[in-house]
Amino acid sequence: MMCFNLFQRLAIAALILVQPAFGVLTVQSDWVETTRTNHPFSLRPHERTKPIVVGDILYFANLDGQVHAVHRTKGFTLWKTKVPGPVAGALAYGRSKLFVGDTEGNLTALNARDGAKLWQFKTKSEWLSPPVALKGQVFATSSAEE
Repeated sequence: MMCFNLFQRLAIAALILVQPAFGVLTVQSDWVETTRTNHPFSLRPHERTKPIVVGDILYFANLDGQVHAVHRTKGFTLWKTKVPGPVAGALAYGRSKLFVGDTEGNLTALNARDGAKLWQFKTKSEWLSPPVALKGQVFATSSAEE
């Protein structure tokens, strides 16, 4: 019986979810069984955010509002940043940007290379579903029908 740590579980879940907005993404799944990580994870079963993998980078967020970029095979943190509210929905990637919606109604675009905030849009309700980046535009739905 194989036992996976939290980093490996996130990576396995991400392998199922990723469909990049631009280009073809090749994913290797054999690394999961042998990879060790020094990234500090804590198991919080109530977390609902879905991680995504783009190339060699695993992106994920948590209910503390922290967004992380971790090298998927080495396990080291590339960057970490905080968005205004807790993240309970999915992330999206497109054109070197990471789009993150939080439960306080903020949709934030981050530079996928360094985590710098590029722009932010505020609504009256939370963002739970992942936004979609297409042809230079971002499409997203919120729970207030905005």
